[in-house]
Amino acid sequence: MGNETNGAPAVTRRSELRGIRRLLLGIFLFTAIYALYFARDFFMPVLLAFLLALMLTPIVRFLRKRGIPESVSATLLVVFAGLFIGGAGYMLSGPVIDLANNAPRIGTQLSEKLDELRHPFDRMLRISEQVERVTQVGEEPGVQRVVVSQPGILSQAAGNLLSGGTTVAITFVL
Repeated sequence: MGNETNGAPAVTRRSELRGIRRLLLGIFLFTAIYALYFARDFFMPVLLAFLLALMLTPIVRFLRKRGIPESVSATLLVVFAGLFIGGAGYMLSGPVIDLANNAPRIGTQLSEKLDELRHPFDRMLRISEQVERVTQVGEEPGVQRVVVSQPGILSQAAGNLLSGGTTVAITFVL
């Protein structure tokens, strides 16, 4: 019954175990990447802070050789970096405000230039509306239609700006 003359069952068992190990490793890597994707709001500032520390370490070392303590030089570097980013934001605020003020005029000019391309899309939109009307089954009375509305462009921009500011602040604190 347990007579193994050439060792084939043992080799098969080892190859099955190797296959299971590879499968488990693949599942682990997949779930780790999946977890990193959802934890990016935490890991992104940490990673940026680590890269910033690597980038500024030679400057801190240089200042330490000149007699300035590491804590003072690191604090000065963070303050100067914050001032630089704040100054760049202030200098860019003028052109951004001009762009926002001229947005209606720019939109009109863009609309005029893209009017030639709009006609095929309008036709496709009319066709899709016709298909939607044809595919709608008779609506039953008392059945409510649910429509999910998307946030406006300004609220999305404000959310992105807040997220970016938070990331930068956490990066400099770390």
